[in-house]
Amino acid sequence: MSDFLSGLRKEAVDTPESGIVAVVNYGRKNPELIPLWVGEGDLPTPPFIHEAATRQRRG
Repeated sequence: MSDFLSGLRKEAVDTPESGIVAVVNYGRKNPELIPLWVGEGDLPTPPFIHEAATRQRRG
């Protein structure tokens, strides 16, 4: 058991994983996926995406 889990109550450790946790755990095993599902991306956002996301809409 990891150090993190050893500090949790048994009821918390025994709780079944949710669907989203199952997806995240599956994705973490695939090195070809960029982990964007829970905000854990390890790559910086490309400038053109940042600029488009922050650009004021003209209107």
